Amino acid sequence: YALALKGDNLFSFDFPATMGLVAGREGPGLEDIWPQQKRLSIPMQPGVESLNAAAAMDMALAVALASRYN
Repeated sequence: YALALKGDNLFSFDFPATMGLVAGREGPGLEDIWPQQKRLSIPMQPGVESLNAAAAMDMALAVALASRYN
C-alpha cells in the first residue's frame, strides 16, 4: 500500500495481517505509478495540503500497529 493524497481513509482501513507500506516523494508522492485500490490517505482539514512524508509514515505505522491490538 502507498500513502497518497487520495485513497482509502487510513483511520477506517482494515489492515491485512501482512502488508507493505511506502511513502513517495513529498508533493507528488506515488499517485502516478501506484494502483488506486492500493492507496491510503490521511484525512486533512481544509487548507492543509499535505504532511511531511516522514510524519505521514510515522502516523500510518502507528495506526497500523494499533489496529493489531484493537
